[in-house]
Amino acid sequence: EAMNTPAPLNLPITGMSCASCVKRVERLLAKVPGVSAVTVNLATEQAELQRAVTTAMDQWESLSLRIEAIEAEFSGSN
Repeated sequence: EAMNTPAPLNLPITGMSCASCVKRVERLLAKVPGVSAVTVNLATEQAELQRAVTTAMDQWESLSLRIEAIEAEFSGSN
């Protein structure tokens, strides 16, 4: 039900230059525990993450540290 669906988390993702970059970021973010779906937009440099319904809010908030590490890894490899 829509009322039980957790709000998505929107994050800026910099350093992407092509569709291949988008797929790589999507794969990395999809591996983060607690993330149920990922959409990355190259034009807006944004990622939208959907939290799994079973993920507690405090776990969801701690994801930002893992995601920052992924972004740093991605940006450093270009």
